[in-house]
Amino acid sequence: MKTKSIVTIAILCYNFIAIAQSAEEEISQLADQNKSSSEFIELLKNNYNIEKNEYFGIFKLVDTTGIELYQSDVSVTSEINSETIDIKKVIIEIKDGEMFNIKVFPTNDQTLFFYNKSPTNIYSFNSYKNKTKLWSNKKEGVYIKLIDFITYDYQNGKRYIIENELINLSSHKDSTQHKIFINNNLKSIIDFRVYTDFLGLIDESSNGIVSFEGNSTFFLNPFNLGRFHYLFKKFKAGVSYSRFDNDDREVNLPVINSLDLIQKSFLTAETEIDIYEVRLGKKFPYKILAKAKGSLRLTETSEENSEDLENTTTLGLGYGTELQVERFSNFGINASIYFNRYQNNNIVENNIVNFDTFSIHSEVYFFVPQSDNAFFLRMKYEEGRRDLNASANFFNIQFGYKAEINFAKND
Repeated sequence: MKTKSIVTIAILCYNFIAIAQSAEEEISQLADQNKSSSEFIELLKNNYNIEKNEYFGIFKLVDTTGIELYQSDVSVTSEINSETIDIKKVIIEIKDGEMFNIKVFPTNDQTLFFYNKSPTNIYSFNSYKNKTKLWSNKKEGVYIKLIDFITYDYQNGKRYIIENELINLSSHKDSTQHKIFINNNLKSIIDFRVYTDFLGLIDESSNGIVSFEGNSTFFLNPFNLGRFHYLFKKFKAGVSYSRFDNDDREVNLPVINSLDLIQKSFLTAETEIDIYEVRLGKKFPYKILAKAKGSLRLTETSEENSEDLENTTTLGLGYGTELQVERFSNFGINASIYFNRYQNNNIVENNIVNFDTFSIHSEVYFFVPQSDNAFFLRMKYEEGRRDLNASANFFNIQFGYKAEINFAKND
């Protein structure tokens, strides 16, 4: 019995040592992997900005007591109970580089607040010419001047557009300043989309099965022209690629339906500019825009009874109007109408193919929580005009996902 016990104990000890050695090897491998991962992450940190936040400005509540009241551009006297107020809290909502919604709450009256009637650009309100007035909700014609108690100081060389920010300031000593941090990938941000077209997927239409799209938006003139009117505010440029079924990707020559040059284009470069924008007011979530766009489309063509494929380009110019609805922070709707003019110079030798279309675009999107990414559902309809019969038309129903990509390298 003793011999059997000793043998059993020896076997158990051997197995334990083997297990321990195996575990040690696995732990060593995991440690090496973690070390490699740490080194890789450190390499990214040293070469690229994976920490998105970058400081570039600060809002300050420079004065909270004795803020002067005004009325009809004249300093208030006996018509108001007091000639000054003390400020308890300031809330500022920034949209597209403007102080869109401002509220100021005094300390001596919980029902009283002051508000702005039109937006103010953050890069101009520090000027001595600034006339931003915040009006009383209780006494008509009574206002305070924003410049009397708020300043904004930005870092030189960092005149970025603050797209969305909520600023809270108060008279408490720890809350009189609000630092602005942005994603420094605004230097090179791309709205990247991947989507599929339902009609192309089920072979109901000659649409792309899988498509990729990338767009960048640039602010040209984010300064309002009185109240909520803007001229040439934004410019967007982008490119898209669509993957078609191999049996239905080229346009056969001679072209019977010119609209095929648009429907079957596999590569498109497009630009779009907001000529005029107007909001209906702060309390309404609607924007109306007059827009112009240009596009260059690449399509494969083939001669009858020939397997040789050639690429042809079609230039498009259009103008139209768009309605944007942004009631909820995670939900939005866009709808637009365009009149387009297309021209192709090389599809047939010494012959120009010109045609006009009418198009409708609509999109609904849902943002992913705590990110700028979103799911979207988009419909596009395009119909021939003038020389093209109205029966020459096509439409897309696209479902996809859009995400923001950063390629900004650290300086």
